Amino acid sequence: MKKTFFAIFLLLILIFPILSAIEFEINSEFKQGETILAKVSGNFQEAILPVNILFYRGHVKVPFDFDVTQINEEFYIYALTTDKTPANYTISIEEVEYRKATQIIDDKIQKNFTILSDVADFSIDPGFALAKENFSIIVQNLQDSKISINVNNEKTETIKSGDIKQLNFETKAFSEESSLNFLELSTDNQNYQIPIYVLAEESVYEKQRYRFSPPELNISLITNENKQALFHIKNYGEPDIANITLSMSRELKPYMNFSVTEINDLESNKSAKILINLFSDKEITVEGYIKAKTSVNLKYLPVTINFLDDYEPLPGQDYIPVTQNTCENDLAGKFCTADEYCENQELIDAFDGKDCCLSECKSLENNDDNEESSTGKIIGWSIVILIIIFLAWFFLKKYKSAKGEINLLDIAKGKNK
Repeated sequence: MKKTFFAIFLLLILIFPILSAIEFEINSEFKQGETILAKVSGNFQEAILPVNILFYRGHVKVPFDFDVTQINEEFYIYALTTDKTPANYTISIEEVEYRKATQIIDDKIQKNFTILSDVADFSIDPGFALAKENFSIIVQNLQDSKISINVNNEKTETIKSGDIKQLNFETKAFSEESSLNFLELSTDNQNYQIPIYVLAEESVYEKQRYRFSPPELNISLITNENKQALFHIKNYGEPDIANITLSMSRELKPYMNFSVTEINDLESNKSAKILINLFSDKEITVEGYIKAKTSVNLKYLPVTINFLDDYEPLPGQDYIPVTQNTCENDLAGKFCTADEYCENQELIDAFDGKDCCLSECKSLENNDDNEESSTGKIIGWSIVILIIIFLAWFFLKKYKSAKGEINLLDIAKGKNK
């Protein structure tokens, strides 16, 4: 009996750690530019956040552009290897509590991987999606010739060398219910299995609705001159949105920088204006994207910039106007009525008319500037009236004075007679 009990005890000890162990699925090798996709599962006591994920080359921390999300009980991580030197790396999950056997610990969870010198066919961004109706994946051809990407074995997307393309999808093509699905993008040499979580019911992700305005930037400007362009991020959902982080793809970084890189709070039905500074000392066409990221959402703004030696901008432009976009739908603005004025005078030209107000339209009755202007007009007209009265008095007095002198002469002549 004792032997049987002891055998069962040993069996439980051996099996329990296996059931409680952390599973970290990641390839051991990646080509240059290939997007890293990884999955972590286990009995975690808390969520894995971006702050908990670090990358090392040897013992030195190295920056990666990455993100993590939780789908059901598993965590999905993707990371971009763009511009990373071929070498051995380590991905490390730190300061996260999880259960191991009968203990709760926060030991580092690490996996080693190698970035090879060979170049991948294409990269993807993001490496997962949570969506209710539609979503998009940005792909870039990393080869020196065009490639054909097979999409779920249903259609083919052809992309020229170096080009970036946004692939748009609807979730109804995957499932009508909340469920985890996988989108396959592949070439003959490469395959991505991208986790797509379909949200059948409204969630934080769906309540958080924001978009870029305009939906695409296509800018032409002259070389060797600092210029600015303008875009907006509009919150058209119900809740306020906190901590929107802005970043850009590596192709744009030598030629562009933001006026701000983070929007701390964007109120419902409000928009934030973002200026980007542009410069190049050579003729070049640059394609990339701007990414807006919250804790549960990602949005992309495709960007094309044409730097030209002989480009002639319109006179007096301090920034590049986006005249191909409508005021309300694309620029998140409005046209003020005759009884209103634009607060802060944020007026630009739009495709459907001039004087598109990018701030709030205010009533003229409450316009302090208008009141000051009315007061100024009253003072001005009062001065004019006083001047007219003075001139009338002056000429009238002069006329009477002149008439009095003639009478005196007549009197004098009469006396001489």
